Amino acid sequence: DLNGNGVIDTSNDANGDNQIQPNEMLPFGQDECVMFTVYPGGSCARALGVDADNHVWVGMWSQMKLRRLTPETGDQTHEVAIPGNPYGLVLDGEGVVWVSGRGGNKLIRVDPNVDPPEVTSWTPPCGSLYGITVDMLGKVWIGHYSDHCITRFDPLTNQFSTITQNLGGHCPRGMAGSTDGFMYSGLGCSGSQQIAKVDINTLQVSLVDISPGTTPIGVALDANGYVWAVNNSTSNATKVDPHTGEKFGPYPVGQGPYTYSDMTGYALQNFTAPQGSYTTTLGGWSEIRVK
Repeated sequence: DLNGNGVIDTSNDANGDNQIQPNEMLPFGQDECVMFTVYPGGSCARALGVDADNHVWVGMWSQMKLRRLTPETGDQTHEVAIPGNPYGLVLDGEGVVWVSGRGGNKLIRVDPNVDPPEVTSWTPPCGSLYGITVDMLGKVWIGHYSDHCITRFDPLTNQFSTITQNLGGHCPRGMAGSTDGFMYSGLGCSGSQQIAKVDINTLQVSLVDISPGTTPIGVALDANGYVWAVNNSTSNATKVDPHTGEKFGPYPVGQGPYTYSDMTGYALQNFTAPQGSYTTTLGGWSEIRVK
């Protein structure tokens, strides 16, 4: 409450049309739900991810650099030069940053657990790198937009697997893995009405219909295991049960939505910084003696 009026002033849907229109948005610097705005240096902050300590990693496309920013103020703690232009990034359970280097066609690994951070890279068998994520086994997945394929990288063997089944003519962009052993990709060719579902063990691919939504660039899972497809051409999002094909929506989200990241935080909560609890029963004693 920066102005002390007793409420958190923020942009809202004043006319109830389910969209926040430009005239319903507060001027820059007045929205109190925005903690801070920071300019990390350079131009085109393209890739972004959050680590287990809630620091933000930003990939600067033009500079070919990663910057790590504090969650409290956005101050920079690390600056790392990388051998490619970052398009997307993800952090695995060991705190390692994986970068989709669309500019330069490189998969880039940055390990900030050593000082200085260690940087290595590989050239995938497909080009046109787009979205990137990790799965439940710690393997790295990349969507290759105009090359119509998906690749999986195993950090233990440094080997790629190339997946093309049912992807001819499709454009894998955003990537999202589930905790039940599947990987999903938004097939974002203009006019597409399908997402890909890949078994992470067999690498078999099936297609899931999300019509009438069109051009699903980004995909993400929610806490109940439903997949959300963000449909750029139809300006909406479709919720789908990936195992039964049941669809919900589509829901209007504003003009030309575009994402290929972990927009729900599912990967962060399950793979980057897993959280949970367990209950166990311990055996006791049949009698107690007091001496």
